[in-house]
Amino acid sequence: MKVDHIGIAVKNSKEVIGKFKLIYPDLEIDTENSKNGDMKISFLKFINIEIELLEPIKEDSIINKFISKHGEGIHHIALEVCNIQENMNRLGELKIRLTNKFPQKGSKGSLITFLHPKDFNGILLELRQK
Repeated sequence: MKVDHIGIAVKNSKEVIGKFKLIYPDLEIDTENSKNGDMKISFLKFINIEIELLEPIKEDSIINKFISKHGEGIHHIALEVCNIQENMNRLGELKIRLTNKFPQKGSKGSLITFLHPKDFNGILLELRQK
């Protein structure tokens, strides 16, 4: 298992990307909208990790609610797994709460699920199978 990316909730991804480009001018970036169209997702590709900027598009989006409650900043840490369903089954047996019973479609064609932050000292963890 490795850290795949760090998700950061932002109000304006273009502004944040501009700041990162001051540090790393050759930064490679991919952008897409979420499957339900409630947020813009920008992937900042570094050598050994990606940063995922999550910008709300809709007022009622999860990211907008997060920013309203906590402000901009780290939203989650994503861990890459080989078999997400196997990991979900094992964690369920350990009474770790998941956000859903089955993997969901995530960005870039991945399968994802989130572990409840109350089971990890307030840290929202995402499991991601590419």
